[in-house]
Amino acid sequence: MNLSLSFLGIGIVIFYTVCDQSCAYLKGSILSLDLKYLGILFMGLVFFLTYSKRPSLLLLYLSAGVGVEIYLIGFQVKTGVYCPYCMAFGVTVFSLFFVNFDSSKKIPAILMAIFSLVVFSFLFQGSVIPQYG
Repeated sequence: MNLSLSFLGIGIVIFYTVCDQSCAYLKGSILSLDLKYLGILFMGLVFFLTYSKRPSLLLLYLSAGVGVEIYLIGFQVKTGVYCPYCMAFGVTVFSLFFVNFDSSKKIPAILMAIFSLVVFSFLFQGSVIPQYG
């Protein structure tokens, strides 16, 4: 399941690059790295962690992804500009999290999600390019 969802996430990012609708007006980066490339890297690391048989590390990594996605969804709600590809990628991250969730590690998962949300809020550089027409 992890591998299928990882490939789905990568496919979503690839399709995002050809989007010419509302998502073309959203831009985001962390430390000057475009979120598109970070999304592919994120899913590649999910793929790697799945094969490394480290479920606790994978859960923490996915928890961090959930925190980031919560922030990014909030950014879209705040700006009123929604990207269907970004939302689909977020659903994929949440799905991966729920597939790998271990209730015995609930507290570390919650703490990691909160930590990543806070750190991401300081590092994220996002903008909405106005539509003229």
